[in-house]
Amino acid sequence: MPTCAGAARVSTEVPGSVSAPVFDHTGRLAGVLGLGFPTQRVTPADAPRLGPIVARAAAAASSALAHQDANA
Repeated sequence: MPTCAGAARVSTEVPGSVSAPVFDHTGRLAGVLGLGFPTQRVTPADAPRLGPIVARAAAAASSALAHQDANA
């Protein structure tokens, strides 16, 4: 399963998916934000566009849980 920019993961299996982790205020995994889709509509070529979008949304969810990104 290839990795996209922003720590999102992409699966090109049927159905495909893009997902990224959400962390809580302690830095522990709180959940995962993801999209699932039929690979007939979304192809691996879409991953460079979708991966960062999902990663940003997961980062925003982490921020809402008071997570402090060590890389920021």
